[in-house]
Amino acid sequence: RHYKGNGECVSMRSSRGEPESVLSGGLRDPSLLFIMEEKREASGMDLLMMFDVMMLCLGVYMTVAAFVMKKSGRIRAVILTEQEIAVCRDKNGFIAYMYWREAVAGGVLILAGASGFINDLFFHARPWDMVKMASALAAFLWFWCGMSAARERFLKK
Repeated sequence: RHYKGNGECVSMRSSRGEPESVLSGGLRDPSLLFIMEEKREASGMDLLMMFDVMMLCLGVYMTVAAFVMKKSGRIRAVILTEQEIAVCRDKNGFIAYMYWREAVAGGVLILAGASGFINDLFFHARPWDMVKMASALAAFLWFWCGMSAARERFLKK
């Protein structure tokens, strides 16, 4: 980019070789402004869609893992370390206390991820992004608080 003395920034050349200029208020050619806005919007959407897919996958993993933990009666090393599992006083009590919390948090993440993906793909409603993020954060914090309470209750002497 080259700046002229009058505050004008010359950044592109037109098909005739003349400079297209970017003024402090925007581009002279409105079609270029639209293209730049569209590219910026598309890259933001791609990032949000990727985040939605990751949230959906995490929700599926948490929900399935919760029911596997309940069915097998074994605590996974993802939730607790091997040392914590070894000193757990009541493994069945821990599983009963935590599995439904993990399943509910996973379900909220599934709903938030799937609805956010659909929104980003078809509707582009920006307020929904905030609702989605807030619900995912609330589910995570609720699960984390439950995990802290379970550690206090089943691991500490």
